[in-house]
Amino acid sequence: MRTTIRRTIASALGADAIRVWAQHRTTSRWIHQHVYAPADPALYAGLGSYKATRSLAATDLELAA
Repeated sequence: MRTTIRRTIASALGADAIRVWAQHRTTSRWIHQHVYAPADPALYAGLGSYKATRSLAATDLELAA
């Protein structure tokens, strides 16, 4: 999923999204995460491409409209 979102945002903006450090919820290790705005089309493209989150993308798109 991350690759799809990254490719979509890179093609739309010509650059990657902002990267931040975040602590992993189960391992407590610090990892890099890309950050996207709630209304960013790349976020919904990524959510829709992953089977486990496909329903979230449909619901969020309806709410955003």
